[in-house]
Amino acid sequence: MSLLIIYIVTVVGGFIWYLKKQKDYETSLLKKKVEESENLKRTLAMGLAYRFNFPTQKNDDGETTYKNATDIF
Repeated sequence: MSLLIIYIVTVVGGFIWYLKKQKDYETSLLKKKVEESENLKRTLAMGLAYRFNFPTQKNDDGETTYKNATDIF
């Protein structure tokens, strides 16, 4: 009985270790692509600049609103 428990714990531990290694590999691959791709860096920078520097205006009530924004959000 105790051998069965040890076997199950070993198999589960091995599976968890395999999944962790696979996730680490995918993360490092994505990190490598981001670091090497100048075009991707520029695209991310433009998206962030547009996101955080969206044109705003103050209305008559003193509230800040976004120019040319949709009413979806």
